[in-house]
Amino acid sequence: MKLKFIIPAITVALLASGCSGDTGAESDQALYETFKNPGAQWRGKPFWAWNGRLEKDELMRQLGVFRDMGMGGAFMHSRVGLQTEYLGSEWFDLTNAVADSAARMGLEAYLYDEDRWPSGSAGGMVTLDNPHLRMNFVELFTMPAADFRWDSDSILAAFACRLDGINYSNLKRIYPVTFAQSPVYLEYFGKRLFFFSFYM
Repeated sequence: MKLKFIIPAITVALLASGCSGDTGAESDQALYETFKNPGAQWRGKPFWAWNGRLEKDELMRQLGVFRDMGMGGAFMHSRVGLQTEYLGSEWFDLTNAVADSAARMGLEAYLYDEDRWPSGSAGGMVTLDNPHLRMNFVELFTMPAADFRWDSDSILAAFACRLDGINYSNLKRIYPVTFAQSPVYLEYFGKRLFFFSFYM
């Protein structure tokens, strides 16, 4: 039972001793004081959701609230609903104003590197003129074999089988050439067919 408490105590002691090259009561006291009243770099910093129409006075008010709550700063993060143009001149004016004000308050201001989600799309600007960079996905369809027609270039693969709930048997892959020569609805009558389609 004591081992549970000894290991964390040793870990804390090692971490504390690694924080400074000094040893002795003086460094212990400095560490204790820092722990009691940590600087901005050690305090929590929330993701600050920026949405709607951004107004400088409101942003400054919210930054002050973070300070009053004991936060060490915040991550400015564009979110769904943002009406101020992302990466526009007003956007940069506001992020700079917040960073300057945070510095005066002794806070750390960070600008999260993305607009919304997923990361890398810059709120849709990357793919707007580059549709080939858009997300792609594969979807699974199932239907009676008699209803299937290989009538789309989006079909990646097709399989005929006997299907009972999620259990299948007698699985056979169907190819476009095979299908053209011997339609599935003749050869696989009474079976289910599932196929994968690719979409952009």
